[in-house]
Amino acid sequence: MEKGTENTRVTLIGIIVEDPEAAIRINGLLHEYGEYIIGRMGIPYHEKQMNIISVVMDRPPGKSQCPVGGSWE
Repeated sequence: MEKGTENTRVTLIGIIVEDPEAAIRINGLLHEYGEYIIGRMGIPYHEKQMNIISVVMDRPPGKSQCPVGGSWE
């Protein structure tokens, strides 16, 4: 393990987007937290008229709130 990384936590966030207008707000939020994002993947689910976004983040020490709401824990 690299020095200085032992206090971080890798976190997986799943986001289901049913409102196309929300995609703009979500992308802005993901851009705001971009320095913590390891990777992200978006999957359109046309049959259900939704998009699924998975985001993998390395949680910084001292951060208790998840960027999309809720808790990191």
